[in-house]
Parts: sequence; C-alpha cells; structure tokens
Amino acid sequence: MWDILGQLSNEFNQLNSNYQFSVIDVMLVINNHIFNQITKFIVAKQTFRELIEGDVPVLVDFYADWCAPCRMMAPVLEEFKTEMGDKVKVIKINVDHNQGISQALNIGSIPTLIIFKNGEAKWRHSGLVQLGQLRNALGGIA
Repeated sequence: MWDILGQLSNEFNQLNSNYQFSVIDVMLVINNHIFNQITKFIVAKQTFRELIEGDVPVLVDFYADWCAPCRMMAPVLEEFKTEMGDKVKVIKINVDHNQGISQALNIGSIPTLIIFKNGEAKWRHSGLVQLGQLRNALGGIA
C-alpha cells in the first residue's frame, strides 16, 4: 500500500496547475485486509482515471461511513478480494468526501459498485451485492 501512496504523492507533485483538483478518500483492499484508516490525497481527476485503467479489473465501491448497507458490504468485499487475489483490484471511495467524482459518475444511491476495465465501466450495481453476484460480474468481464 505504501508504494501506491508514494506513487500517488509523486504524481501529484508532477501535475500541471491546469488540472482541477479534488480530495479523494481511498480505502484500498490489499493483501486481503481492508485498511480502516482512510488516507486522504489531493489528487487530480486524471489520477482516478489512472487507477481504473489497465487490464486488471478494478471494483470501485462508492460508500459513506454512516451507511449501514455500505458497512454490510465490507466483509463481502474482503472475501471477494481474498478469493480473487491479483485478478481484481478493490477500491472504496467515500461519497461524502468525493462529491465531484460521485456526481460525474451519477452515484445516486449507496453502496454503488462499478467494475472498470481499461478505464471503462463494464458493470454497475446499486445496493447490496452477494459474493456470487460479484463473481459472476467479474467472470463476464475478465
């Protein structure tokens, strides 16, 4: 995780002042554990795009701390990441702290989960999702 944080910090320092900046709270699921501390970055929107680009699918969970169904998704996401390993990246984004991205992606209810591959949204679901649904969604994309 610290390598990713360092990389994001370096990218921020190299960004041109012409970009629009926003605060993104990112909670990454790495090594089968959800980090409970949300790390705040000032990151260009381009960096979010870089997170979702690539051949490895990225599951983004839009959530809020006060949202009970969002908290219920945490163990499902952890089990999903454990099961899938390096076949998927899992990122959690707090909608309360990231209203710009939430609005840009039309996040109207939470939890909302979106699977991106090569920078494109390939699957989207609002509300609770069972582990089997996530497996099927990823299987249809990978």
